[in-house]
Amino acid sequence: MSNLLYRCSLLETTEIQKNEPRDVLLRIYGPSYGNAEIQLEIFNLLAAEELGPKLYGTFEEGRFEEYLVSSPLSWLEMTSEEVSSVVARKIAAIHKLEVQPLANGSDWLIERYKEYNQFIIGLRGIAPDFTPETLNSTKRIASELLANRYQQEIDYLSRLFVESKSPLVFSHNDLHQNNILLLHHSLDTKCDLNNRIVLIDFEYCSYNYRTFDLANHLSEWCFDYNGDDYPHFQVFPDRFPSEEKQKLFLSHYIDQICDTSRESAPYMIANGKLNRTDKIDRLFEEMQPFLMASNLLWALWAIKSACTSKIRFGYWVSCDQASSQTN
Repeated sequence: MSNLLYRCSLLETTEIQKNEPRDVLLRIYGPSYGNAEIQLEIFNLLAAEELGPKLYGTFEEGRFEEYLVSSPLSWLEMTSEEVSSVVARKIAAIHKLEVQPLANGSDWLIERYKEYNQFIIGLRGIAPDFTPETLNSTKRIASELLANRYQQEIDYLSRLFVESKSPLVFSHNDLHQNNILLLHHSLDTKCDLNNRIVLIDFEYCSYNYRTFDLANHLSEWCFDYNGDDYPHFQVFPDRFPSEEKQKLFLSHYIDQICDTSRESAPYMIANGKLNRTDKIDRLFEEMQPFLMASNLLWALWAIKSACTSKIRFGYWVSCDQASSQTN
């Protein structure tokens, strides 16, 4: 939804050197890619930790990456306990990384709110440029969205973030199903699920509140981005995980935090010695404000993207409309 991606392959008749890839992924950066140098340093760090693909080469407008013979997760795969437990553990592993180029004290979430909100304020009184696919009802929705005063929402959530005491850790910030790959089986691929699941596209990565990553991913259980037809997503509100499933996901996250090293700040779930069940309950409570935070962030992002992006995607399509198309 942001970059242009191409698979580049040598002919089967072409002889290759030892360890030379026959296929690579060519990524052409989109307009919102951010600081390319920092992104490359993060990309290399993740590759070294076996949390992402390898880097083969760079140029000003993009880069060449390892081509992973894989498929993005289906909704059924993503929400299965077998897969979601691995995803939770990989999120924990990412949260434990120390990434020097990024400022640990920066408030990424509030900064994005302000950035998107200022853009929306500047649009008031200007008619959006609707695409031919846009429905008349979507024009009404867009007008209502642009008329909202979002600063009050931002101020309210800001207070909840402080009260949550969620620590700032290195975070992915955009972990939906298309950013989680399942490697296909091959002779040179380890077959256990932990090695077959790869998290990709760290364009929005930053230091952020720990439980935003968790809340954002669980919120994505309601969305399916694998449709070929406009608006290119579907919404299933009834797929939002129950409290029991949320806590099961969080339990795998906690297990990874405790497995990899001693549980010390900023990774502690709570001060004092709590048992595993109490830690899960404490993390569950910490996460609740960030379920709202995720919805607000991507709503504001969609409004800005609808006015700036050339990607064909239903930014102006409401969840109700996307949901009704599935019935």
